[in-house]
Amino acid sequence: MALLMQGRGGALRTTPEVFHPYGAAYRWANLYPLAPVGHSGNPSGALREAQDPHVVELQRAKLDMIGARTVVAFVGPYWWPAGSDPFFAPLRRAGRPMSFAGVIDGRRWVVGWHPKGASLRGPGPIVDAELIEASLGRLARVSG
Repeated sequence: MALLMQGRGGALRTTPEVFHPYGAAYRWANLYPLAPVGHSGNPSGALREAQDPHVVELQRAKLDMIGARTVVAFVGPYWWPAGSDPFFAPLRRAGRPMSFAGVIDGRRWVVGWHPKGASLRGPGPIVDAELIEASLGRLARVSG
């Protein structure tokens, strides 16, 4: 799972006249912060199992540290067991390619398929991005 978190930097404007590097407003993090050297993505085996009990609190601390207002989680099989934590109880099922959406601690969350899985099963990255944007827009209207 990867988290794309919008922090205090505000929305990333995408007007043709103005270029804003994605890192100016967004942060990327794997669900599991520790992985073997040279390994991209989340770990497996004993290293993953050792982090399982701490993943949710580590992510909450990271979200608090950067002042995240919006979280887009691209998930695969790494969503579980973290996704079953009571912290995520406010999230409700959402239509594919999203899995869940909602507001937790004042933050808008959209949990969707990992891009690798979505490209194999879904309508494609552009449609996925449009669906994520629409979900966030609905949450913004609901959460004020």
